Amino acid sequence: MLSASVFLNEQTGGPRIAAAPLFSAVDWRRPPHELSPVFRDSVLGTIMMKTPPQPEPGTDRAAALRKYEILDTPPDPAFERFADLATHVFDTPTAVVSFIDDDREWIKARRNFDRREMPIDVSLGISVLESEGPLVVEDTHADIRFAANPLVTDPPGLRFYAGAPLVTSDGVPIGTIAVMDTEARRLSGTERSQLRTLAALVMETLDDQSASSGPEQGEKQASIFALTHANTAILDENGVIVQSNEHWSSFVAAPDHDNPPRPSAEDVNYLDLLTSTDTHPDATLTKKARNGLEAVLRGQKQSFEIVFPSHRPDQKRWYHLHAMPLDHPSACAVVTHQNVTDHKQQERRRRFLETAVEQAQEVVLITEGTPLEEPGPRILYVNPAFTDITGYLPEEVIGKTPRILQGPDTEPWVIDEMRTCMERGEPFEGEAINYRKDGTPYVNQWSIAPVHDEEGSLTHWVSVQRDVSDERQMEKRLLRAQERERHRIARTMHDEMGGLLASLQMTLDASQTRAPGDAPIDEIREVANELSRVVRALTERLHSRILEDYGLSRALSRLVDQFRAGGDFDIALHNEVAPDDSLPYLLRQIAYRGLYEALNNVEQHADADRAQVLVNREEKRIRIHVIDDGRGFTPEDELNSNDQLGLLGLKERIVRLNGKLEIDSAPGAGTRISMTFPLTLASLLEQTEAASSLEAQNPPGK
Repeated sequence: MLSASVFLNEQTGGPRIAAAPLFSAVDWRRPPHELSPVFRDSVLGTIMMKTPPQPEPGTDRAAALRKYEILDTPPDPAFERFADLATHVFDTPTAVVSFIDDDREWIKARRNFDRREMPIDVSLGISVLESEGPLVVEDTHADIRFAANPLVTDPPGLRFYAGAPLVTSDGVPIGTIAVMDTEARRLSGTERSQLRTLAALVMETLDDQSASSGPEQGEKQASIFALTHANTAILDENGVIVQSNEHWSSFVAAPDHDNPPRPSAEDVNYLDLLTSTDTHPDATLTKKARNGLEAVLRGQKQSFEIVFPSHRPDQKRWYHLHAMPLDHPSACAVVTHQNVTDHKQQERRRRFLETAVEQAQEVVLITEGTPLEEPGPRILYVNPAFTDITGYLPEEVIGKTPRILQGPDTEPWVIDEMRTCMERGEPFEGEAINYRKDGTPYVNQWSIAPVHDEEGSLTHWVSVQRDVSDERQMEKRLLRAQERERHRIARTMHDEMGGLLASLQMTLDASQTRAPGDAPIDEIREVANELSRVVRALTERLHSRILEDYGLSRALSRLVDQFRAGGDFDIALHNEVAPDDSLPYLLRQIAYRGLYEALNNVEQHADADRAQVLVNREEKRIRIHVIDDGRGFTPEDELNSNDQLGLLGLKERIVRLNGKLEIDSAPGAGTRISMTFPLTLASLLEQTEAASSLEAQNPPGK
């Protein structure tokens, strides 16, 4: 299972949440499986969930159940031990032994299952009776027979089910022994065989119960220990091991770790093992283990289990003990004993990680791995920070998809890019506008990582998310401040330097009148003219007066006309922006400068004959493409340069608006520069700033 880990950021020293095994850290096994009532009732209820014909009085199954007189009988320790053992053999939290009559599934024995009986239309076991062997449903959500069952859609939220039929000697199936879990899982071929064997032992117990003697019944119970892979032993009334399975030998050793293991498990007193390490700090649990086992040996308890320590000087070890009584002359109890040290350590890590994730100020959201198509993978877990940011409670989003956070201004190209990465099984980082429960938008930044199981199959996605609206607003204010500074510098250059250059040119003109044909004066005039052109170009580059005077659409057209008139290449323009289109100030500035920088690169470096400018106005974005047939270049070289007034500076400004700068070029192959400017984020920041300004002017209570 996936978990989430907390690491120290190597650059900042601060905490960050990263994708690593995280599902053990949180309870992610709570997805309600939602199906529409129409689908559930009209399809599942009438077709896919159709149950086998029910037994009428006199049928084989009804007759067999009457013969055994098992229905509605009090709890029986013999059957309870089968349910108890099944949970340990298959490591599941839930197990039942049930019998199915005309209209119900009646539970004879159960572990962690709160129902005593179920209507036949809710019964899971009824499907087992149709199978010739064990029925294993690895994921109930993916099985049409079980997906809409209330035991799956409602508590306990079963995700895994495996049952074997209880078949009489006449071949009549009358019930099941089944194990269940709230998370999807698999059963190996060996485990399926063990489930079948348990079913056979249950039937032998049922057949022999009324006439069976104690020793015979005890032998059947004692034979069960061979089913489990745990260390299993049978004890006499004094706690001495009289029989053990092959796995027990890996556990049995002298209390002193320096001594070699004992060659045999038999004749060892298990109670002595529970008192050999009673000096360590956790001795209380060891004493509880001994007292509980003694109670089982004396017949005072029908079942006992505990996790207790058995530490060595060089190693801390934890064991899970489970004991059940046996009815046999030479055997008193069966004990399973498993080393759970790794599990204990994982549990401690799980608690630590759970605390870290629950207390994290960043949103942690976990979804299923599939499906990626509509409606998308469902949310399995969100931490408290999710509620703080979005206003949604966990129960309002668990089982739904993250699309619940999207709205009219969510940038579709960002979602498309995210989907492409997810289809490839790759991580993704991005920003888009999301919506809180109350409908207010915010800028969501998230990092998504895939999670794979041991076999490399994609199972889940985990994302860490932040509300970066304030950060983007601050960046926008910084950009505005930069624009104002550019405007000031441009005006200074235009007014002061332009004035000086104009005076110089007038002086040179006057001198030329007095001394015509003077070569030095002509050279000085050429330098002055070139300097004037450079000043005008820098002024335009820093801040466009044309943009203020004419708006974006006409300014772009005039800009193309200027380059067309002054350059050695032809430019074709396709402009979809309407002259009266009201666009955010910051977007107008950056879009205009973007086209200027792109055309300037064509003029200065491309050596092109033709260029094409496409200005596309879409609902949520403006896209500008500049295409030339020039010499081309290596984009990485240009973007890694220090020209902050060129493409690198432009890229930084576009990205701050959650836009995108794409360059497709290669030496000798021409160049295509594409700039995407989202209207949604720019508008959102503009509205937010306006609201903040209004609030500052009219504070509450004024």
